[in-house]
Amino acid sequence: THTLTSLRTLVLSFCRLLQLPNELYSLPCLQHLDVSYNLLTFLSSSIRNLRSLRSLNVEGNQLLGLPAGVLRLSLDQLRLSLNYTHPALWNTHSSTHTHTHTVVEHTSQPAAAGTHCCTRTHTPQPTHTTNTGTATSQQRVCV
Repeated sequence: THTLTSLRTLVLSFCRLLQLPNELYSLPCLQHLDVSYNLLTFLSSSIRNLRSLRSLNVEGNQLLGLPAGVLRLSLDQLRLSLNYTHPALWNTHSSTHTHTHTVVEHTSQPAAAGTHCCTRTHTPQPTHTTNTGTATSQQRVCV
């Protein structure tokens, strides 16, 4: 076993990584992961195991898409710019989360030339029937 079980922030930017070590996906307390500006072409679907993750920065890599596991996370921030990703490559239909309903929509107006944006909407699913309204939050993601 590893001794980094309490690690909350991990910055591995500008390390010329080709892939992430499998041990990274078993850090139970990891909240912020920055692997920006490496040579990553994919993320493992094991990223779904990082249930505490709130911020993921993968900008400046060579990613072609994202595993469905990314959309299962309760991310507050997802940074994707300067990759080859496109929102249409995300497999949103296989994304299910017990507490959050996630919708990814491609917007028609890009933020800048060659940039595609989408809006990620979180609507908490009620655990029982109530007459109270549910709060919805939106996050705009540009790639």
